[in-house]
Amino acid sequence: MKKTIDMKKTIASSCLFMIGVIAVHGQWCADPSQNTRLVEPAVRGYEISSAGNGWFLAYDSPAAGSSAQDSVNPHLQYYLPDGDPAWESPIEIARHRSLPTGFVHQRLLVDKEGNALVIAQDLRADGGISGKTVYAAYRVSPEGVHLWNPEGVELHGGHLPGFCAALRMIQLEDGSFIFAWVESEEGENIDFIRMQRVSAQGEILWGTGKTLREDGVMVSYPALVSAGNNEYLLAYTRGSDLFVQKFDFDGNAVWPEPTQVFSGTLPNVPAHTFLDARKAGDGILLAFHAGNGPTYPYCAYIRSDGSHAFGEGDAGLRLGYSERNATNVKLCIDTSAGVAYAVWREYHSQDMLGYYGLVAQKISLDGELLWNPEGLEIVPLSTCGIDDWQISMGPKNTVMVVYNQWAENGDFDDQRILAVLFTPEGEPAWEAHALVSSCSSKKTRLQAIRSGDQWIAAWQDCRDFDDNIRSNIYAQNLDASGSIGPETGTESGMSQMSVHPSIVPNPVSGHCKIRFVSETGVDCLRVDVYSLRGALVSSLYEGPCRAGLHVLEWNRPDGLPAGMYILRISAGHKISDTKILVL
Repeated sequence: MKKTIDMKKTIASSCLFMIGVIAVHGQWCADPSQNTRLVEPAVRGYEISSAGNGWFLAYDSPAAGSSAQDSVNPHLQYYLPDGDPAWESPIEIARHRSLPTGFVHQRLLVDKEGNALVIAQDLRADGGISGKTVYAAYRVSPEGVHLWNPEGVELHGGHLPGFCAALRMIQLEDGSFIFAWVESEEGENIDFIRMQRVSAQGEILWGTGKTLREDGVMVSYPALVSAGNNEYLLAYTRGSDLFVQKFDFDGNAVWPEPTQVFSGTLPNVPAHTFLDARKAGDGILLAFHAGNGPTYPYCAYIRSDGSHAFGEGDAGLRLGYSERNATNVKLCIDTSAGVAYAVWREYHSQDMLGYYGLVAQKISLDGELLWNPEGLEIVPLSTCGIDDWQISMGPKNTVMVVYNQWAENGDFDDQRILAVLFTPEGEPAWEAHALVSSCSSKKTRLQAIRSGDQWIAAWQDCRDFDDNIRSNIYAQNLDASGSIGPETGTESGMSQMSVHPSIVPNPVSGHCKIRFVSETGVDCLRVDVYSLRGALVSSLYEGPCRAGLHVLEWNRPDGLPAGMYILRISAGHKISDTKILVL
C-alpha cells in the first residue's frame, strides 16, 4: 500500500509537460450585460433544479410546424457547474403535443438519486380528438437515459378528466412518488383534488387515483410535503379557506378532520400565486399574505399530528408589523439552526403604484420573531418596482435573495436582476447588492437555486425579440463573494491554488493522463473522478502538492458505463471541476 502511495507522489511530482486536450471552458459570462443564453428557441415556460454536481433545466418550446399557439414540446437538459450542457442536445421529453406547463406549476422534481422527474400535460387522450389533456411523468438520469417508459407514465390510470391543472409532486421514503392536482369532471364546475402514487419503477399504484372532494365546495390548489414513514401532508384550499390533511401510504386520511390553517381573509386569487409551503421538522410551514384593505405577511406551522405549532393557532403568525401592504411571502428553512427565513414585497399604496421594497424576517419554529417586529429591510423602498424574487440558504447559515427590479421610471420593459446576501444576524454580507444582469429588457419568471458552492439564477428574457412577448432563457452564476463569471463557481475559486488541467486523450476509452499546474503549494490536495450524480468513481491522489507541473494516470474502471464524468481537484473547500467524456 505504501509503495502505491509513493508511486502516486512520484507521478504527481513529475516535471514532464506536454500540451494535451485543453479542458473545456465554461459558458458563464463575467459581463452582467451579456449573461449566458441557455435556450435559443422561443420558450413558453421552464424550471430549474439542482442535481448532483450540476442542475437540470426543463422547458417548453412551441411545437415545430404547429399552428396552435398553445402547443409545445417539453425538453430537458442537464448542465455542469461551469454552465456547459452535459448533453450534446436537449432531450425532447414528450412526443405528444402538449400544453404549456403553466397549467402544471411543478414540472420538475429531482429525486433522491439525482434523476429528473418531468411532467408533461399532453393531448394523447383519444388521440387528441377530444382536445382533453392528461398528465404524464418522465424519469431521466443525468446521463440522459429514460428510466421509465419513454412515452411517459400516464398518471390518470385510464381515467379521462374534464380538466386538470396545478400539479405538485414529492418522493416518499420507499422511493415511490405522490402526485396531486386539481381536476373537474366533464360538464361540472366544482374542482376537486386527485392523487396518484407511482412506484420507483414507474408503476401506477392507485388505479385511477384517490380523490379529495366535497359536494358543492371547491377543493383546489394542492401543496405537498413528506411527513416521514411514507406518509405525506397535503395543504389545499376548501372554498376560500386553507386546510392541511395527513395521508398514509395508501392515500387514506390519517386525521379525523383536516386542520384549518388560517381563519382570516385570504386573497381572492389562485392559491398557487401567494402560498409557499415547505417541509419543516415533522410538519409543514406555510407562508401567505392576508387581510382586508392592507394585506400583511403571515406564517403557519402545522405539526405532523395536526396541531398548530405557533401559539396564534389559525389566526396565523404575523411576520411584519408595518402598515404597508405586503404580498407573496417566500420561505427557506435552515434545518441546522431550526429557523426559517421569509421574504415579502412591501409597497405603500393600495393600487401598487409608488414605493416598493423587500422585507425579511427570521422565525424560530416555535413561533418567535427573531428580528425587528417590522422586519428587516433588505431592499429599501424606492420607485423601482420589484417583480420576482427567490430566497435560499447559503454557506455558514447566510441567506441569499435574488430579485428582479424595474427601472426607476417604472418601465416594465427595462429590468435588471440583483442579489443580496445577509448573515444570520441580519447584517449584509456584501458592501453592495451584486448585479447579476444589467441588460435592459423585459425579464419574467425568475428562478434561483443553490448548486454546490454557487447559485444559479435563470429567467425568461425578451432581449432577442422585437415583440416583447417571445423570450429565451438566460442564466447567470453567482458565488458567495457576489462575483459572477467563469472564475466563480466555488466559494472563492482556487485562490490559494490555480490549476490548469488537461486530459490526454479526452474522450477516454481506457487510459488517460491528467496534467495540471499548481502555482502555489498546498498541504493537502485531492484528485478524484465523480459521476454526474456526485458518486465517487476513482480516487487518484490525496496528499501534499508542491508548486509546479503534476501528472497523474487514470485507468477506466472495469464496467464503468460510457458518459460524462467530472475530474475534481480540491484543496480544502477550494474546488476545480473539469469534464471527462468516457466512450
